[in-house]
Amino acid sequence: MPFSARVLVFDQGESQPLAIDSLLKDNGYRPFVAETLDEATAIVGKARPDVAIYNSTTDGSDNADTIQSLKDHWRAEHMPLIVVGEDPEGERRTADIDNGMADFLSRPVNKIELFSRLTSLVRLNKMQEEIARRHTTAQKFGVEAPRSVEFEARTPRPLILILGQDGADTKALAKAYSGEADVNVAGDAYAAMDYLLGNPCDALIVTVTADRSDVLIFCEDVRRNSRLYNLPMIVVAAPAASADLSSVYGAGANEFLLLPVHEAELRIRTRALIRQNEYRSAMRSVFHQARTAMTSDGLTGLYSYGFLHEHLSSLIEDAELREKNLSVGFFDMKGIAYVNTNLGYIAGDRLLRQIGTLIGNLVRGEDVIGRYSGDQFCVLLPETSLAESEPALHRIAGVITNTEFAVPEVDEPLQVTMKAGIAAHEPGDTPKKLITRARDRATIV
Repeated sequence: MPFSARVLVFDQGESQPLAIDSLLKDNGYRPFVAETLDEATAIVGKARPDVAIYNSTTDGSDNADTIQSLKDHWRAEHMPLIVVGEDPEGERRTADIDNGMADFLSRPVNKIELFSRLTSLVRLNKMQEEIARRHTTAQKFGVEAPRSVEFEARTPRPLILILGQDGADTKALAKAYSGEADVNVAGDAYAAMDYLLGNPCDALIVTVTADRSDVLIFCEDVRRNSRLYNLPMIVVAAPAASADLSSVYGAGANEFLLLPVHEAELRIRTRALIRQNEYRSAMRSVFHQARTAMTSDGLTGLYSYGFLHEHLSSLIEDAELREKNLSVGFFDMKGIAYVNTNLGYIAGDRLLRQIGTLIGNLVRGEDVIGRYSGDQFCVLLPETSLAESEPALHRIAGVITNTEFAVPEVDEPLQVTMKAGIAAHEPGDTPKKLITRARDRATIV
């Protein structure tokens, strides 16, 4: 049965063991448990885990050395790492975030927080693997694309917006960033959205009181906006407003923290999310280098039909070899024929080019988006289950159908209707079978 990712659980916390292997299995992960450094490095060499969870020793005596020893293993050099421990001031944690793909959880571990961090770091690993895989496919077309990405943090002093009505809470949150970031505060959702659309913010902090419905709607609106789609967003809530954390993450939040928030924890979480977002952006720019005249569609600049089929073949082979998930999404635009007939083919081509650019900016960095034919687009989602891909693709479809496109020489803005379909890899699939199944399942969004 396919799984989401291989997870190394390196459990040195003898007094407070994690004991999460069953939890990981129940949520679609393949755990590998180690209690010593030798066992952990052996697992790294044989199982090639996608992410590691390190339950550190309670006294913190040799944690830094242990982490470095694990990362020194050649196959663990780029392996994302979650450290579980107790470090309230966060000095060591901040250094680790700056020096590698790392994240942190405080004891006791919250299940929703754990899987939120896992999802984020597994994605970074997927992107690393996809760079190498896309390099191989591009070579078949005579294109020499990069095999890896070099990254340095680019935001020494980020710009952060805090949305909140409680003056005391917002002041406390702003104080946490004193000397480290430029902070602005918005008292309501309308002011916050206006500010976000007019300023290049690096992170958004949203405070939630007892009635959360309007704030969660705001979070959903942020994620529906193509310019804010990937903005790091942390929701901070009073205990009374934290009953259903799944709805917070479902609304698009990257992280959730309870009031009162420890200043160091807030800074660390913000820095980690900004850094991960920058890392994704750096990898996306590398992905674009594989798009040349040999591999791309001439109208939209997305990958061509031929590249899609060739790359999907390698994804299917990898999914079957490593028992990984794989999904395919299919987008079919409705209304392009009307534009071609009534406004001319030049207007139709310009509209298609805008739609292709927007979809290309909305898909995740590791996803492969191409023009399938005419007004149809196909997206390949490596190592992604049907349950994971459905909300992402329907969110993209929602952005497209709610966008007004401006076409030169056409007075009124244009909108399109989209059909979206999704299918997961099944044993015996060929690229044609998998794409056809996704296309046959397409319905109006």
